[in-house]
Amino acid sequence: MLDRSLDGMSASKHLRILKATPTVTTKTLKNVLAGRLITPMSDSREQLLSQYVTAIHGKCPENDTDLKQQSAEATGTKAVKRPVVSENPGVAAAAAGKAAKKPKISKESLPLTEGEVIDLDRQKFKVGKLAAYGAMASLFFGKCLEGKHAGKQVMLKLQPREKRTIYQITTEHHVLTKLKQQNNGKLLMQEALAYGSHKDHRGESYVLVTGLLGADLLKLGGEAGTHSVRNVMVLAQQALVLFEQLHAANFLHRDIKPENLVLGCAGTAGARKLHLIDFGTSESLVDRNGARRTAPQAVEGSIPYMAVTVHQKQPLGKRDDIESLVWTLLRLCLGKLPWEYGKVSPTAMVQHKLRVSTQGVKLDPACKLLPPYMAKCFDAMLAHVRALDTPEAEPDYPMLRKCVETAWKSAAFSPTSVAKAELDY
Repeated sequence: MLDRSLDGMSASKHLRILKATPTVTTKTLKNVLAGRLITPMSDSREQLLSQYVTAIHGKCPENDTDLKQQSAEATGTKAVKRPVVSENPGVAAAAAGKAAKKPKISKESLPLTEGEVIDLDRQKFKVGKLAAYGAMASLFFGKCLEGKHAGKQVMLKLQPREKRTIYQITTEHHVLTKLKQQNNGKLLMQEALAYGSHKDHRGESYVLVTGLLGADLLKLGGEAGTHSVRNVMVLAQQALVLFEQLHAANFLHRDIKPENLVLGCAGTAGARKLHLIDFGTSESLVDRNGARRTAPQAVEGSIPYMAVTVHQKQPLGKRDDIESLVWTLLRLCLGKLPWEYGKVSPTAMVQHKLRVSTQGVKLDPACKLLPPYMAKCFDAMLAHVRALDTPEAEPDYPMLRKCVETAWKSAAFSPTSVAKAELDY
């Protein structure tokens, strides 16, 4: 009932049907709204439903004036003045002269506690400290005590089993399993060690255990969020190798951003090599019969780094990951993307991305400090992405790596080739 024919259906009936459809989740609604270039105004399913119905029918059948007001703001049907707020809570707090406070997390709200031991896939894992906590999943450090991976440091990812939920952990395990079967040593990524469900008095959760890797690129950027130009070039070279291997296996990542690009575990051979993580929104380019998938794709991923073709819900294409990579590399150079200053609507963000892609990176005021050779490199990569005018079009990975190599030589970095260089974190 989302984005389908609604001939003769009233707004009230449409809303009732959507409310009774369990697969229309909060996440799905946010994705569909973003795909229509509408900013989701709430985390409430009820309010998102009203916002969506207003966007489709031009009116909200609810009597709640607050819902109508929020929907009107998002769809542009009524001019409402809103204060400009930074996307980054830390920046906003600093601007107000106050320290940003992290939300307190109660032990009761977590699916596991430190020191607990769980059985999974004929192995025992001891739960360590909480690594990250979000609306969709929780991450814990851990260690395998018994089983085929005994003694190995791990990461445990849990997603509560609830109604009206899309289980990204299940998708992630499936994709990691399929990619591991490729036995491709060039495709560096997280390794699935165990998968299953854990149930106790707190409820039931799906659990994915992976090998422990190093820091992500967001953390490595420090407070300023920037990386040296030299390291950005090495990362670009390594990332293009990873994507060529991933795409050759007919998979797209679909959520490229600094947080999902990590280094290998310290003390290992891959400690200074880029690895891919978080395949929860990854998809195969082909169906079970091997035929190319041509249906419009769902709008998933992180909006600031999302390719324009994803915003437009065009069919899956390898160009999507490449464009997301360029925005990620630009973010690593600048510390912030040009459209991350203040509160920007998805519509304005798409227009800004297109402007940067077509007019050139250097013409954007936020990019004026970018070295000319880096601006030229990004422009060449974005021009190639725009030239891929069909979802089936194949990126020229050697050409893209040559763009990076040319910038490397212009900067006169050592060694003579970026392909032979190592990260110096």
